Amino acid sequence: MDEHKIPLEELLYRFGANLETGLTTEMAIKRNLEEGDNKLPEKEKTPAWIRFLKEITNWFAIMLWIGSILSIITYILQPAGNLPNLYLAFVLMFVVILTGIITFALGAKSEALMEGFKNMLPSVTKVLRDGKLTQIPAEKLVRGDIVEIISGEKVPADIRILSSIEMKVDNSALTGEVEPLLRSPECTHPEEPFETKNLAFFGTLCKEGRGRGIVINIAEKTVMGQIADLAATGGGQKSPLREELDRFVLIITVIAIVLGIAFFFLSKFVVGYSWLECIIFGIGILVANVPEGLLACITISLAITAKKLADRQVLVKNL
Repeated sequence: MDEHKIPLEELLYRFGANLETGLTTEMAIKRNLEEGDNKLPEKEKTPAWIRFLKEITNWFAIMLWIGSILSIITYILQPAGNLPNLYLAFVLMFVVILTGIITFALGAKSEALMEGFKNMLPSVTKVLRDGKLTQIPAEKLVRGDIVEIISGEKVPADIRILSSIEMKVDNSALTGEVEPLLRSPECTHPEEPFETKNLAFFGTLCKEGRGRGIVINIAEKTVMGQIADLAATGGGQKSPLREELDRFVLIITVIAIVLGIAFFFLSKFVVGYSWLECIIFGIGILVANVPEGLLACITISLAITAKKLADRQVLVKNL
Protein backbone atom coordinates (compact mmCIF):
# COMPACT_ATOMS: atom_id res chain seq x y z
CA MET A 1 0.00 0.00 0.00
CA ASP A 2 1.73 3.15 -1.22
CA GLU A 3 -1.16 5.40 -2.24
CA HIS A 4 -0.66 7.61 0.82
CA LYS A 5 3.01 8.39 0.22
CA ILE A 6 3.50 8.65 -3.54
CA PRO A 7 3.30 12.14 -5.13
CA LEU A 8 -0.26 13.29 -5.78
CA GLU A 9 0.43 13.73 -9.49
CA GLU A 10 1.52 10.09 -9.75
CA LEU A 11 -1.60 8.96 -7.88
CA LEU A 12 -3.89 10.96 -10.17
CA TYR A 13 -2.11 9.54 -13.22
CA ARG A 14 -2.45 6.00 -11.85
CA PHE A 15 -6.23 6.36 -11.58
CA GLY A 16 -6.73 8.62 -14.60
CA ALA A 17 -8.33 11.29 -12.40
CA ASN A 18 -8.31 15.07 -12.54
CA LEU A 19 -8.38 17.34 -9.50
CA GLU A 20 -10.73 19.81 -11.13
CA THR A 21 -13.14 17.49 -12.96
CA GLY A 22 -12.73 14.09 -11.30
CA LEU A 23 -13.40 11.02 -13.45
CA THR A 24 -15.53 11.05 -16.55
CA THR A 25 -18.82 9.17 -16.40
CA GLU A 26 -17.66 6.81 -19.14
CA MET A 27 -14.45 5.96 -17.28
CA ALA A 28 -16.34 5.44 -14.02
CA ILE A 29 -18.85 3.07 -15.67
CA LYS A 30 -16.07 1.11 -17.36
CA ARG A 31 -14.12 0.79 -14.11
CA ASN A 32 -17.25 -0.25 -12.23
CA LEU A 33 -17.83 -3.05 -14.72
CA GLU A 34 -14.20 -4.16 -14.36
CA GLU A 35 -13.87 -3.94 -10.57
CA GLY A 36 -17.43 -4.42 -9.36
CA ASP A 37 -19.59 -2.46 -6.93
CA ASN A 38 -18.30 -0.84 -3.78
CA LYS A 39 -19.94 -3.26 -1.35
CA LEU A 40 -18.80 -6.16 0.74
CA PRO A 41 -19.44 -9.49 -0.98
CA GLU A 42 -22.10 -11.83 0.36
CA LYS A 43 -20.62 -14.89 2.03
CA GLU A 44 -22.36 -18.22 1.68
CA LYS A 45 -24.15 -18.96 4.93
CA THR A 46 -24.44 -22.35 6.57
CA PRO A 47 -28.06 -23.11 7.53
CA ALA A 48 -28.75 -22.67 11.24
CA TRP A 49 -29.79 -26.29 11.77
CA ILE A 50 -26.52 -27.56 10.29
CA ARG A 51 -24.51 -25.24 12.56
CA PHE A 52 -26.47 -26.47 15.59
CA LEU A 53 -25.98 -30.09 14.50
CA LYS A 54 -22.21 -29.51 14.35
CA GLU A 55 -22.26 -28.14 17.89
CA ILE A 56 -23.85 -31.32 19.30
CA THR A 57 -21.79 -33.78 17.24
CA ASN A 58 -18.20 -32.85 18.06
CA TRP A 59 -15.97 -35.57 19.51
CA PHE A 60 -16.73 -34.70 23.09
CA ALA A 61 -20.48 -34.58 22.46
CA ILE A 62 -20.36 -37.89 20.56
CA MET A 63 -18.74 -39.52 23.58
CA LEU A 64 -21.59 -38.29 25.78
CA TRP A 65 -24.18 -39.45 23.23
CA ILE A 66 -22.60 -42.91 23.26
CA GLY A 67 -22.65 -42.89 27.06
CA SER A 68 -26.35 -42.01 27.12
CA ILE A 69 -27.20 -44.70 24.53
CA LEU A 70 -25.27 -47.34 26.50
CA SER A 71 -27.09 -46.29 29.68
CA ILE A 72 -30.44 -46.73 27.94
CA ILE A 73 -29.35 -50.15 26.63
CA THR A 74 -28.42 -51.15 30.18
CA TYR A 75 -31.87 -50.15 31.42
CA ILE A 76 -33.59 -52.01 28.57
CA LEU A 77 -31.60 -55.20 29.20
CA GLN A 78 -32.36 -55.18 32.91
CA PRO A 79 -34.96 -52.59 34.04
CA ALA A 80 -34.97 -53.79 37.63
CA GLY A 81 -32.54 -51.77 39.71
CA ASN A 82 -31.19 -49.83 36.71
CA LEU A 83 -33.43 -46.77 36.86
CA PRO A 84 -30.42 -44.54 37.75
CA ASN A 85 -28.89 -45.50 34.39
CA LEU A 86 -31.97 -44.15 32.63
CA TYR A 87 -31.71 -40.91 34.61
CA LEU A 88 -28.01 -40.72 33.69
CA ALA A 89 -28.87 -41.11 30.00
CA PHE A 90 -31.26 -38.13 30.15
CA VAL A 91 -28.71 -36.05 32.07
CA LEU A 92 -26.03 -36.73 29.44
CA MET A 93 -28.40 -35.78 26.61
CA PHE A 94 -29.43 -32.63 28.48
CA VAL A 95 -25.77 -31.62 28.96
CA VAL A 96 -25.00 -32.08 25.25
CA ILE A 97 -28.07 -30.15 24.10
CA LEU A 98 -27.57 -27.35 26.65
CA THR A 99 -23.92 -26.79 25.74
CA GLY A 100 -24.87 -26.97 22.05
CA ILE A 101 -27.46 -24.23 22.57
CA ILE A 102 -24.92 -22.03 24.40
CA THR A 103 -22.22 -22.33 21.73
CA PHE A 104 -24.77 -21.95 18.93
CA ALA A 105 -26.20 -18.79 20.51
CA LEU A 106 -22.73 -17.24 20.86
CA GLY A 107 -21.93 -18.15 17.26
CA ALA A 108 -25.18 -16.58 16.08
CA LYS A 109 -24.34 -13.40 18.00
CA SER A 110 -20.94 -13.24 16.31
CA GLU A 111 -22.59 -13.74 12.91
CA ALA A 112 -24.92 -10.83 13.66
CA LEU A 113 -21.96 -8.62 14.57
CA MET A 114 -20.20 -9.50 11.32
CA GLU A 115 -23.37 -8.64 9.43
CA GLY A 116 -22.99 -5.17 10.93
CA PHE A 117 -19.99 -4.57 8.65
CA LYS A 118 -22.46 -4.15 5.80
CA ASN A 119 -24.13 -1.24 7.58
CA MET A 120 -20.91 0.75 7.54
CA LEU A 121 -21.45 1.77 3.92
CA PRO A 122 -23.51 4.96 3.51
CA SER A 123 -26.38 4.78 1.04
CA VAL A 124 -25.30 7.82 -0.99
CA THR A 125 -22.22 9.99 -1.32
CA LYS A 126 -21.14 13.16 -3.11
CA VAL A 127 -18.67 12.62 -5.94
CA LEU A 128 -16.98 14.84 -8.53
CA ARG A 129 -17.59 13.58 -12.05
CA ASP A 130 -17.39 15.44 -15.35
CA GLY A 131 -16.53 18.57 -13.36
CA LYS A 132 -19.81 18.47 -11.38
CA LEU A 133 -20.38 17.53 -7.75
CA THR A 134 -23.24 15.03 -7.83
CA GLN A 135 -24.80 12.56 -5.45
CA ILE A 136 -24.64 8.88 -6.37
CA PRO A 137 -25.20 5.53 -4.61
CA ALA A 138 -22.08 4.82 -2.56
CA GLU A 139 -21.84 1.31 -3.99
CA LYS A 140 -21.19 2.81 -7.44
CA LEU A 141 -17.96 4.48 -6.35
CA VAL A 142 -14.80 3.41 -8.16
CA ARG A 143 -11.11 3.92 -7.55
CA GLY A 144 -10.06 7.37 -8.68
CA ASP A 145 -13.36 9.03 -7.77
CA ILE A 146 -13.03 12.29 -5.85
CA VAL A 147 -15.53 12.41 -2.99
CA GLU A 148 -16.60 15.13 -0.60
CA ILE A 149 -17.40 14.30 3.00
CA ILE A 150 -18.93 16.57 5.63
CA SER A 151 -19.50 16.24 9.35
CA GLY A 152 -21.93 13.43 10.21
CA GLU A 153 -21.23 11.35 7.09
CA LYS A 154 -19.46 8.00 6.88
CA VAL A 155 -16.39 7.61 4.72
CA PRO A 156 -17.64 5.50 1.77
CA ALA A 157 -14.27 3.94 0.84
CA ASP A 158 -10.58 4.13 1.68
CA ILE A 159 -9.53 7.60 0.55
CA ARG A 160 -6.46 9.80 0.42
CA ILE A 161 -7.23 13.27 1.70
CA LEU A 162 -6.85 16.02 -0.91
CA SER A 163 -8.14 18.95 1.12
CA SER A 164 -9.45 19.37 4.65
CA ILE A 165 -11.18 22.01 6.73
CA GLU A 166 -10.67 20.83 10.32
CA MET A 167 -11.82 17.35 9.27
CA LYS A 168 -11.82 14.85 12.13
CA VAL A 169 -12.82 11.20 11.84
CA ASP A 170 -13.84 8.62 14.42
CA ASN A 171 -11.58 5.60 13.94
CA SER A 172 -12.92 3.69 16.95
CA ALA A 173 -14.59 1.02 14.78
CA LEU A 174 -11.24 0.32 13.14
CA THR A 175 -8.48 0.99 15.67
CA GLY A 176 -10.29 1.55 18.96
CA GLU A 177 -9.15 5.19 19.15
CA VAL A 178 -11.60 7.08 21.36
CA GLU A 179 -10.75 10.62 20.31
CA PRO A 180 -11.58 11.87 16.77
CA LEU A 181 -8.44 12.16 14.65
CA LEU A 182 -7.54 15.16 12.49
CA ARG A 183 -7.20 14.44 8.76
CA SER A 184 -5.07 16.56 6.42
CA PRO A 185 -3.34 16.23 3.02
CA GLU A 186 0.11 15.79 4.61
CA CYS A 187 1.64 12.33 4.78
CA THR A 188 2.86 12.25 8.37
CA HIS A 189 3.80 8.55 8.63
CA PRO A 190 4.99 7.14 5.26
CA GLU A 191 5.64 3.66 6.67
CA GLU A 192 2.52 3.45 8.87
CA PRO A 193 -0.70 3.86 6.87
CA PHE A 194 -2.90 3.59 9.98
CA GLU A 195 -1.10 6.49 11.64
CA THR A 196 -0.74 8.89 8.73
CA LYS A 197 -3.12 11.85 8.62
CA ASN A 198 -3.77 11.79 4.88
CA LEU A 199 -5.84 8.58 4.87
CA ALA A 200 -9.44 8.03 5.91
CA PHE A 201 -10.87 4.53 5.94
CA PHE A 202 -14.11 2.97 4.83
CA GLY A 203 -16.77 2.88 7.56
CA THR A 204 -15.23 5.58 9.76
CA LEU A 205 -17.36 8.59 10.68
CA CYS A 206 -16.54 12.23 9.96
CA LYS A 207 -17.17 13.89 13.33
CA GLU A 208 -16.12 17.45 12.53
CA GLY A 209 -15.31 19.67 9.57
CA ARG A 210 -15.26 18.58 5.96
CA GLY A 211 -12.85 17.34 3.36
CA ARG A 212 -12.24 15.92 -0.09
CA GLY A 213 -10.39 12.77 -0.98
CA ILE A 214 -9.59 10.43 -3.83
CA VAL A 215 -10.82 6.85 -3.56
CA ILE A 216 -7.89 4.42 -3.44
CA ASN A 217 -9.68 1.18 -2.48
CA ILE A 218 -13.25 -0.08 -2.53
CA ALA A 219 -15.30 -3.03 -1.28
CA GLU A 220 -13.28 -6.00 0.05
CA LYS A 221 -9.99 -4.27 -0.88
CA THR A 222 -10.57 -1.67 1.85
CA VAL A 223 -9.03 -2.17 5.29
CA MET A 224 -12.47 -2.74 6.81
CA GLY A 225 -13.34 -5.10 3.98
CA GLN A 226 -10.24 -7.19 4.70
CA ILE A 227 -11.16 -7.31 8.40
CA ALA A 228 -14.71 -8.39 7.53
CA ASP A 229 -13.39 -11.08 5.19
CA LEU A 230 -10.99 -12.34 7.86
CA ALA A 231 -13.81 -12.44 10.41
CA ALA A 232 -16.13 -14.25 8.01
CA THR A 233 -13.63 -16.85 6.81
CA GLY A 234 -11.65 -17.30 10.01
CA GLY A 235 -12.38 -19.98 12.55
CA GLY A 236 -11.71 -22.93 10.25
CA GLN A 237 -8.66 -23.97 12.24
CA LYS A 238 -9.03 -25.65 15.60
CA SER A 239 -7.87 -23.73 18.64
CA PRO A 240 -5.12 -25.27 20.81
CA LEU A 241 -7.73 -25.91 23.50
CA ARG A 242 -10.00 -27.73 21.03
CA GLU A 243 -7.06 -29.85 19.84
CA GLU A 244 -6.21 -30.77 23.44
CA LEU A 245 -9.86 -31.64 24.13
CA ASP A 246 -10.03 -33.90 21.07
CA ARG A 247 -6.82 -35.61 22.16
CA PHE A 248 -8.21 -36.02 25.69
CA VAL A 249 -11.46 -37.50 24.37
CA LEU A 250 -9.51 -39.96 22.23
CA ILE A 251 -7.45 -41.09 25.22
CA ILE A 252 -10.53 -41.41 27.46
CA THR A 253 -12.38 -43.33 24.73
CA VAL A 254 -9.52 -45.82 24.29
CA ILE A 255 -9.19 -46.28 28.06
CA ALA A 256 -12.98 -46.75 28.47
CA ILE A 257 -13.17 -49.35 25.68
CA VAL A 258 -10.14 -51.30 26.96
CA LEU A 259 -11.44 -51.28 30.55
CA GLY A 260 -14.97 -52.17 29.42
CA ILE A 261 -13.76 -55.18 27.44
CA ALA A 262 -11.32 -56.23 30.18
CA PHE A 263 -13.94 -56.13 32.92
CA PHE A 264 -16.45 -57.87 30.65
CA PHE A 265 -14.18 -60.90 30.34
CA LEU A 266 -13.05 -60.74 33.98
CA SER A 267 -16.63 -60.73 35.20
CA LYS A 268 -17.43 -63.73 33.00
CA PHE A 269 -14.40 -65.97 33.40
CA VAL A 270 -13.14 -64.91 36.82
CA VAL A 271 -16.23 -63.88 38.79
CA GLY A 272 -18.65 -66.12 36.88
CA TYR A 273 -21.39 -63.62 35.99
CA SER A 274 -24.03 -64.50 33.40
CA TRP A 275 -23.65 -63.08 29.89
CA LEU A 276 -26.35 -60.47 30.55
CA GLU A 277 -24.68 -59.39 33.79
CA CYS A 278 -21.33 -59.20 32.00
CA ILE A 279 -22.75 -56.95 29.30
CA ILE A 280 -24.38 -54.67 31.86
CA PHE A 281 -21.18 -54.59 33.93
CA GLY A 282 -19.04 -53.79 30.87
CA ILE A 283 -21.39 -51.00 29.80
CA GLY A 284 -21.29 -49.63 33.34
CA ILE A 285 -17.48 -49.43 33.19
CA LEU A 286 -17.67 -47.64 29.83
CA VAL A 287 -20.20 -45.07 31.09
CA ALA A 288 -18.24 -44.56 34.33
CA ASN A 289 -15.26 -43.34 32.30
CA VAL A 290 -17.29 -40.60 30.59
CA PRO A 291 -16.54 -37.18 32.22
CA GLU A 292 -20.15 -35.97 32.11
CA GLY A 293 -19.58 -32.56 33.64
CA LEU A 294 -16.41 -31.58 31.77
CA LEU A 295 -18.14 -30.46 28.55
CA ALA A 296 -20.58 -28.24 30.42
CA CYS A 297 -17.83 -26.74 32.62
CA ILE A 298 -15.59 -25.93 29.65
CA THR A 299 -18.42 -24.46 27.58
CA ILE A 300 -19.70 -22.24 30.40
CA SER A 301 -16.15 -21.07 31.24
CA LEU A 302 -15.46 -20.19 27.60
CA ALA A 303 -18.84 -18.43 27.32
CA ILE A 304 -18.00 -16.27 30.34
CA THR A 305 -14.59 -15.48 28.83
CA ALA A 306 -16.20 -14.59 25.48
CA LYS A 307 -18.60 -12.24 27.30
CA LYS A 308 -15.72 -10.48 29.04
CA LEU A 309 -13.85 -10.13 25.74
CA ALA A 310 -16.99 -8.75 24.07
CA ASP A 311 -17.14 -6.08 26.79
CA ARG A 312 -13.67 -5.06 25.61
CA GLN A 313 -14.79 -4.89 21.97
CA VAL A 314 -13.18 -8.22 21.02
CA LEU A 315 -15.16 -10.45 18.67
CA VAL A 316 -15.09 -14.16 19.53
CA LYS A 317 -16.36 -16.10 16.56
CA ASN A 318 -16.00 -19.66 17.84
CA LEU A 319 -15.50 -21.01 21.33
